[in-house]
Amino acid sequence: MTLAIDYERSCVIIETRARGILARLAHDLRIEAKRWRGEVHGDDEVTAVFPVDGLTVAQGRRHGTESWGPRPEGDALTIEQKIRDEVFAHVREVRVTAKLTGAVVEVTVETPRASQKVSMPVSVTRAADVRVEGKTKLSLSALKTGEPSVPLGAIKLEDAVNVELTLVLTSG
Repeated sequence: MTLAIDYERSCVIIETRARGILARLAHDLRIEAKRWRGEVHGDDEVTAVFPVDGLTVAQGRRHGTESWGPRPEGDALTIEQKIRDEVFAHVREVRVTAKLTGAVVEVTVETPRASQKVSMPVSVTRAADVRVEGKTKLSLSALKTGEPSVPLGAIKLEDAVNVELTLVLTSG
């Protein structure tokens, strides 16, 4: 059986948290990878490419609060520009290889600067399609990303970012 990625029902969300002496004035963010492409290899491996300019702010919350709110429209475009120009400076895309082994996905994330391997526990549901859901953490320093500039460095990003994955594969 040939499987294909259902992009409408699949999503990748990256959650960042602020830190620093003025973190309480900043936003924690949920960033969605809107435009990406991938390929399924067999029934247990996926490779995907995420263009950095396809990362968009989906939700925000004031640092230290619990509830996520709508996209912070006043700041979202500036934040997205900083993601492209400062966090991923000179990086056009992030490549990911994921191999399912039982209830774990072995993930390799690569940029032109560095790569990081992590294991992501997942739930896999097989019905008319295959649905894989999981969460993991990535290290920005391991991927050698930059820091967004803020006056006097009073606000920074936590090194660990949470990544949530929902991947839906259909018979193609």
